[in-house]
This record gives sequence, structure tokens and C-alpha cells, in this order.
Amino acid sequence: MDGMFIDNWTYEVFAKEGDNFETAQFRLWTPENDDKLNGILVLLDHYNGNGLYLAEDLDWRKFATNFKLAIISVYFYSTDSQTGYFIANQGSGQALQDAVVQLGQRHNLSQLSTLPFLLRGYSGGGMFSYTFSAYYPELVAGIADVRGGGLLLEMARNVYVPGLILVGEYETARIEHTRTVINSLRDAGGTWGYAIQPKQNHYGNLKPADDLVRSFFEKVIEQRVDSDTKKLIEISQENGWLGNHQNLEIHSFETYPEIKMEASWLIDEVFAIKWQEFQK
Repeated sequence: MDGMFIDNWTYEVFAKEGDNFETAQFRLWTPENDDKLNGILVLLDHYNGNGLYLAEDLDWRKFATNFKLAIISVYFYSTDSQTGYFIANQGSGQALQDAVVQLGQRHNLSQLSTLPFLLRGYSGGGMFSYTFSAYYPELVAGIADVRGGGLLLEMARNVYVPGLILVGEYETARIEHTRTVINSLRDAGGTWGYAIQPKQNHYGNLKPADDLVRSFFEKVIEQRVDSDTKKLIEISQENGWLGNHQNLEIHSFETYPEIKMEASWLIDEVFAIKWQEFQK
């Protein structure tokens, strides 16, 4: 594999012929007690946005410290938006995995490449997060796609990966596409939901969205990652809650009074309440 260290914590993977990116850079940050990590939090910005700064974000560092996560922030750049890096099985997804190996070796974190991913991406970064979970579901504990809309795949292997897609109220077309994606996943029994942030367009305030993502990831770590082995645990949708998009009512899966497959799946009651509050 071809690549180089830009600095001690940042690694660049060189594109091979056929890869869907021109630039792929990855920055690692770990909490002080990095020998007992539960997973890797992957943070991406908008399409072609340099998201390396996200490893320095104090809110994400606090979250990663509290839940024993390494952070890898990402900068992808693609000149062709039709075959861009957001399609994770065309080079960019492997680049992420290769960078994890190199960064782990550099810092004597042999376990790093065995840890599950939590992927949070905004816009084009959200689309990458979604497709990575579809092509590499065995590596993913959970994903959050913030205003990326996701992609509707003919064979979505990420049905049972806990997922959350967030959109702004004024993103009319993206809302419709998100609803289509989620309905497809829910029809297959998937553990997926979406929420609409009031009075926001594509570029509006991301802090409430990221706060909700952190609440979601907290529950994903608790339920999905074995505390001893760090292996993934399958979550049954029947153990979650459901949210109604018309009236925002929430119920346990068992007691939900409407058509279950038309509701968002929510990982537990605590998160269901936050999902409800986020949209009011």
C-alpha cells in the first residue's frame, strides 16, 4: 500500500488507478487511556471538505474520552462528483481501513484495526458513512448521516446496522429521498430512523444535530459493542422504540399502535425522547 505520514498523527493514502479520490488524509486522536478503546469514531465534513480539524473539536474529544473511542478525522477530495469518494467500495473505504492500520502501527495501538467504526458524516461525508456501512457492515457499530441523504442501494447490506439520518426542515428534496431510504430499510426490518431539524437548511446550525448523534452513539456503544471482546452484538428491532413522523409520538416497539414499518426505529426510550425533543 502506498502512502506517507504528513505528521506523526496524520496519514495520507495515495490513490491507485481506478480509485474514486485524489486525496485521502486521515488524522488520529486518542484519549490518554488508549489501551482500552471501545471503537473508532470516524468524522467527515461536507463533500470535498477538509474534515481533519474535527479531530481537534472539543465536544467530540470529550465524547470520545467519556466512551473510550479513538477519533479519526477525514479529508477526502474527488474531482468527479459522479464517481466521488462517497461510494465507499470504489477505493475510499479501503483507504480508511488502510490508514487505520498504518496509524495503529505508528502509535503501537495493535488493537486499533480490530475495533468497530462509528461513522458520523455531514453532507457528502454522510453519504460516505452510509455507503461504508452498506459495503462493510461487519465493521460498523453504527452510523449517523447528517444532511447527506444517504443512497438507496439495490442490496443494502446495512439493514441491521443501527443508523440515523438527519435532515433540515427546508431540505425538501432531501427529506423525500431520506424517507424513501428509511422506508426501504424499515420494510426489511432494519434498525434505522430519521429526524428533521426544524427551521434549518442544508448549511444551518449543526450543533443540535451532533448533540443528537452523540446521544445515539452513546446507546450504540452500550448495546452493540461487547465490553470485553469489542465484537459487534446484533440488536433486535423488537427491543427498540418507534417514532411516528406525523405526530412525533413514541412507543415501545411492542406497543406501537400504527404500522411499525412506517415509523423510525429508535434504539431505546431515552434516545426516543431526545429524538422527539429534537424535532419540536
